[in-house]
Amino acid sequence: MDVVVNLTVPAAHYEVSRRALEAGKHVYSEKPLVLSLEEGERLRDLAAAKGLRVGSAPDTFLGGSHQAARAAIDEGRAGRILGGTAHVMGHGMEGWHPNPDFFFAPGGGRCSTWGPIT
Repeated sequence: MDVVVNLTVPAAHYEVSRRALEAGKHVYSEKPLVLSLEEGERLRDLAAAKGLRVGSAPDTFLGGSHQAARAAIDEGRAGRILGGTAHVMGHGMEGWHPNPDFFFAPGGGRCSTWGPIT
């Protein structure tokens, strides 16, 4: 195994990812990667020291549709951009997640769930 895919609850992301890096494994984590800047810097530094990679889901921003839109803008095919907006709607985790309690605990909520993808 070369990569650990971290699908734990957000509060566990740092510790699980840190242990994986210490074991010499690359890490791809569910969002958010960590809950604080300091934790993120520690993971970054640990990965760099061990020559490993750390990534975080989702790849929405780097996904095909976003990259195609970016290319259209960069190449001038979209014309002059005057503004933009985004809307995210859903029924909430309690409607589909088997154990959504972490969503309502410190470190959970809309910012950690939707912030990384908007």
